[in-house]
Amino acid sequence: TVEWVANRENPVPAEDVSGGSLELSSTGDLDFLERKGTILWSTDCCSINDSFAVLEDEGNLVLRSNSSGVAVDKWK
Repeated sequence: TVEWVANRENPVPAEDVSGGSLELSSTGDLDFLERKGTILWSTDCCSINDSFAVLEDEGNLVLRSNSSGVAVDKWK
């Protein structure tokens, strides 16, 4: 079941999705990697290492930072 889609206009082919992963990089970006480790998609928004991802009740996937002690949306 598809829960979330990041790139509706240019979806990743099914053969690349199988075995792929969604990872939080050391720079704080959310990256989607195909099974060989190549980044297929990235938020490319952050240069902080205190990011975390949240899937909200409404279905939104949000990348947040907590650098100031208050959670701030960096990408939605």
